[in-house]
Amino acid sequence: MQHSLAHNTPDACFPNNWFSTHPAGEAAGGVVEGTLVLYPMKCPNRAAERRPEVIEVLKRRGYTRVVDLSSGESCWGGLVVKRGERWGWRQSASVCSH
Repeated sequence: MQHSLAHNTPDACFPNNWFSTHPAGEAAGGVVEGTLVLYPMKCPNRAAERRPEVIEVLKRRGYTRVVDLSSGESCWGGLVVKRGERWGWRQSASVCSH
């Protein structure tokens, strides 16, 4: 996948975490099928970086289960996932509405 000026997303050259992939068998077999998780993006110009064609490529590559957490696009912050230890931690930034 290639980025172009036609996408009108000038900050896309700075990667953002709008998705994560979790292959089948991850988390000691707890992930049954390849999973794609979509995350919220607070700023409209960053939310525009979410490209449907990228999602489709990932689905074709085996990430058929999609967990979409992006519906509110109302918050951003940090996320740490300790897959081997089966826990995660999230910190909301001060710009969150909840």
